[in-house]
Amino acid sequence: MAKIDLHVHSKYSEHPSDWFLQRLGAKESYTEPEYIYKLAKKRGMDFITITDHNRIEGALRLKEKHPEETFIGVESTAYFPEDRCKIHILFYGITEEQFDEIQEIRKNIFHLREYVRQNDIVYSVAHATFSVNNRLTYKHIEQLILLFDVFEGINGGRTFLSNHQCMEIMKNLNQGHIERLQDKYSIESLSETPWIKSFTAGSDDHSGLFVGQTYTLTEAHNVEQVLQNIKHKKTSPLGRHNDYKSLAFTVYKIAYDFSRSKQNNFANSIASQITENIFESKPFDFKQKLHLRRIKSMKKKKENRIAHLLVELIEEAKKINPLDIDERLGIVYEKTSEIADEYFRKVLESMEKDLTQGDLVKFIMNFSASIPGVFLSLPFFSALKYMFHGRNIVPDLKKSLGFPRNNGDQKILWFTDTINDSNDISDSIRELSWILFRDGNKVRFVTSLENKAVKKELPPNFIYLPHIFHTKIPYIEDFLLYFPSLLKSLTIIETEEPTEIYISTPGPIGLLGILFSRLVNVRCTGVFHRDLILRVKEDSEDPSLDRLVKSYSRWFYSMMDVIKVSSPEYIDLLEERGLDRNKMDLLHSSMDSNTFSFQ
Repeated sequence: MAKIDLHVHSKYSEHPSDWFLQRLGAKESYTEPEYIYKLAKKRGMDFITITDHNRIEGALRLKEKHPEETFIGVESTAYFPEDRCKIHILFYGITEEQFDEIQEIRKNIFHLREYVRQNDIVYSVAHATFSVNNRLTYKHIEQLILLFDVFEGINGGRTFLSNHQCMEIMKNLNQGHIERLQDKYSIESLSETPWIKSFTAGSDDHSGLFVGQTYTLTEAHNVEQVLQNIKHKKTSPLGRHNDYKSLAFTVYKIAYDFSRSKQNNFANSIASQITENIFESKPFDFKQKLHLRRIKSMKKKKENRIAHLLVELIEEAKKINPLDIDERLGIVYEKTSEIADEYFRKVLESMEKDLTQGDLVKFIMNFSASIPGVFLSLPFFSALKYMFHGRNIVPDLKKSLGFPRNNGDQKILWFTDTINDSNDISDSIRELSWILFRDGNKVRFVTSLENKAVKKELPPNFIYLPHIFHTKIPYIEDFLLYFPSLLKSLTIIETEEPTEIYISTPGPIGLLGILFSRLVNVRCTGVFHRDLILRVKEDSEDPSLDRLVKSYSRWFYSMMDVIKVSSPEYIDLLEERGLDRNKMDLLHSSMDSNTFSFQ
């Protein structure tokens, strides 16, 4: 069986879709075609192609040098003419003349499909459920189902969930679906059995990191057989899917390649040298060894935890096989998380100590020192949001096609800052968690807790996030606030694949719940258990604190899609405080599994 990565980008893909790379002025890729060829061969690929965006120079260079193992490929941007929705279509084995013709007609996807039919062009629709320019709807995908038969089943730049859902829909099409779609859109299908789709796979690599790790498997001994098998639906998709961490590192790698191509200050910095060691595993030269020695000298100072982590990162990354990029990036993410935590911990400690002592200058200095932690974290937030920004398209498509909704895929994560404290919120959540656990309901509770004895008393449906700091709130002594590690917590929560978020408390855990719901585009429900503002008024006579808590509470609950309250009086109270009454609903005190049925 032959392996081929059918979706790879080289330095001839020039226009990035990533916002950061656009602002940086970087290209979409800096990978040399010959490097792609060599890495693909090292990773077991039998045939190689390059599919740059609307360009074939890279593919031509490979075909010229390795004619028996390569063929021309391109990823063409096509458009639905009525609304300019972009669709990416991969073409294989085309001539230079055919490429020029495709360039002329790709602005109308219907004309392009006719060109494919008339000229018997080998193709595959790339990442069909991904909205390239935020205009894709389920109606576009329904038309794609009629227009084409070959789809990219595994795109190495997309998540397992995204790839899996797309393939499951395509695999379960039948003749009835096609006939209904033909009546709906008056589009003629491409083949006699358009409900039978076939699938290819490719890494969609832009950085030179993942070439050959997602690939198409087919029975072929030469290029012509590969092309014929794609055309005649005789291929299987295999290999890795993507996640937000790998996507963020891809952006880091492209930015690093850009800086190196410009020979700017970053290219000569220790940060660049560390990046080079991580991504390319090159041995340090004499000058770089001196830089590393300086970091190690900083490491000896007990207070310099960040220097210690940098040395660990470099030394552990060097031990890993350069071809095992996922293991390498796993270590990088772990150490990056710990470095970011160190920066955030400093500002949290300053908030507790310096603000209490009235040392505003020192607090501002420590707050400024935490900025690198923000910059380390933001690319991962952006990557996570990018991966999930069109997640509602597939459910809409399934509903339109008449596929049954699988409620078994639905999962609530319920965030709470309190579970071990002596208050009615903790009591009610503990009681509810046991009820839902016994009923087998897919609701899991997210909190942070270090008391092992308490953990043993709670049901197994709790997720405990690692925390970097904890403190008590003045005037509310029965609340112990835990501040979670942002990047480590994101990994834990994202793995759960929640479809809805519930939040009980407006503390750090609750804020993380809001952040996550926004990043992965799921509904966020806030539970208003009791009036925190009234509690502050009772325990403190400071009117400025009362105003602060009132403003914060209003902002916090305004971020919710739905607000559940325990009594009709609370609906009136929250409306008086400026919240939307239409968002509010009663959460009954006698809750059971039926409370969380999915509509």
